Amino acid sequence: MGLYGTWYQNDESRLGWYTDLWGQYGWFSNHVDGQALPSVSYDSRVLALSAETGYAWLPSKSLDWVVEPQAQVIWVRGSQDGIVETNGTQIGDFRGSGWISRLGVRVHRTWIDEKGNRTQPYLTLNWWHDAVNDQLAFNGLLMRDLYPQDRYEIKLGVDVQRRKGWSGWGNVGWEFGSQSYHAFTGRLGVKYTW
Repeated sequence: MGLYGTWYQNDESRLGWYTDLWGQYGWFSNHVDGQALPSVSYDSRVLALSAETGYAWLPSKSLDWVVEPQAQVIWVRGSQDGIVETNGTQIGDFRGSGWISRLGVRVHRTWIDEKGNRTQPYLTLNWWHDAVNDQLAFNGLLMRDLYPQDRYEIKLGVDVQRRKGWSGWGNVGWEFGSQSYHAFTGRLGVKYTW
């Protein structure tokens, strides 16, 4: 379940300041099926709230490429019930919360054809900082830090918007950070609005 909204200083050109706010809450019924072990079930919940702002400008009107510095903060809170597996392993209750911040820049250009269809390729560079106290205990032994505290991202993508309510997006990205952290990501999506 979620809610989002975006304000643009200039809604037609999308140049100048913008602000983007969103929030989402999720609740899940989970189960783990271990090899040669019976299934174990538990519930979990997560709340995330985000505020983002940026400023889009044209460094050169002859090239039509927009440069858009961005800043975002996300507050997250998660919890999950503790469980005891049939082999005796105790997985403690999880309660964690904290802030994730992002500073970046996005460079993009928009082409509009004679039918009003929009195509926007882009390049994004981000620095993510994670200050979330995420940890889980297995028989009292703490496991933590899924991501390094600081990680860096390079992303290439394209957004497509068609006149009759259809839009789509796709991107590929690479993240890297300390402790030899690397992640390759890819996303594809489509949306219809009416």
